[in-house]
Amino acid sequence: MTVEELCDGICGDRQYRKYLSGDTNISEKRLMEFVNKLGISARDFYYSLYDKDRYDFNEIKNLYIKLEHKNYTDFTSTLDSLSKQEDLSLHNQRFLTFIQTKYLLDKKDILETTAVSRFSKICEYPRCIDKNVFDFVDIISLHLIAQLEYKTGKTGSIDLLLRILKDRNIMYLTSDTESILPSIYSNVSIILGRLGRIEEWISLATEGVNFCIANDYGKSLTRLYYSLSMAHKQLNNGTLAEHYAALCYSNSIARNNPAEAQQFFKLLEKDFHKDPFRMIV
Repeated sequence: MTVEELCDGICGDRQYRKYLSGDTNISEKRLMEFVNKLGISARDFYYSLYDKDRYDFNEIKNLYIKLEHKNYTDFTSTLDSLSKQEDLSLHNQRFLTFIQTKYLLDKKDILETTAVSRFSKICEYPRCIDKNVFDFVDIISLHLIAQLEYKTGKTGSIDLLLRILKDRNIMYLTSDTESILPSIYSNVSIILGRLGRIEEWISLATEGVNFCIANDYGKSLTRLYYSLSMAHKQLNNGTLAEHYAALCYSNSIARNNPAEAQQFFKLLEKDFHKDPFRMIV
């Protein structure tokens, strides 16, 4: 079918080109006219659209996982390939922009202030403070803004993440809570400690522990137990500090992760000036 045949009775060639380029948004009614002309059912059209979007999302998510694990094998070539796609959904475009920005930040190719500006644009921060609905890309963007912003004495993103974690009226448009919420509990609680907000530190870390136990998210428990141990150590609650230190080290061993166990063995040995095994007994 030629373009002229496709557009016959629907719109002119010039208008069709505007739809293709994105210069003009196409209405659902007009879209269905094209779909009917092609002999495709609306159901099949939307299914194929969803299937393509899901495929793109999985490709981008795999790239995100590589970035988190600092696995740069074929990373830049995949990133470049995805960046050249013109039909990515808005969500996938935002997700890819996040990955590009974090990659440049990790490689120290951009300043932290530039990264904050780009992450803020992705999640519309600080205008999003009054929102009650956030998706996965919003959360991971705010998460990194918080880790960078507190260094300058700003706490807007930290307070927003606290509200997101505590306010049951907040909606997460993602089912992938295991990928992000446990690490937010962990990292935000540690930042609260650095800001001297000790009670909030302990409260959030405790909530994080309960969340991870309830949802069987063992990976983040180690860091959360360590966070609680350091909080109580700072408050001179020696017994509780060692209790959570023991849970921290025990969890790292139970997860059968030698590198993590060794990391926390050294941390706890330095923090408490004793063999962490002595705190487990």
